[in-house]
Amino acid sequence: VVALSKEKESFMGEYERMKEENQEALEVLTDKEQEVSHLSNEVNTLNGRVVALSKENESLTEEHERMKEECKQKLEMLTDKEQGISNLSREVKNLNGKVVALSKE
Repeated sequence: VVALSKEKESFMGEYERMKEENQEALEVLTDKEQEVSHLSNEVNTLNGRVVALSKENESLTEEHERMKEECKQKLEMLTDKEQGISNLSREVKNLNGKVVALSKE
């Protein structure tokens, strides 16, 4: 009976020690779950920002393409006007030459 009582005491001590270890492990696990939850929320927030920035980037890319096309058209118009000015300048020189020639006659 004494041996059984000592064995029971030993088991009870082991049980209490394991119970404490389990409680500590549970606290660590609870802390880790809270940390995972916090990180998950942070990831969701960042994913939302990524989506928003992606949409903004797409919009800006479209705007950039539109502006590039506008610039191309304006450059073509400017080139045409420069060509027109060059033609007019040649014509003015020709007419000035004719005026000079006529005034000498």
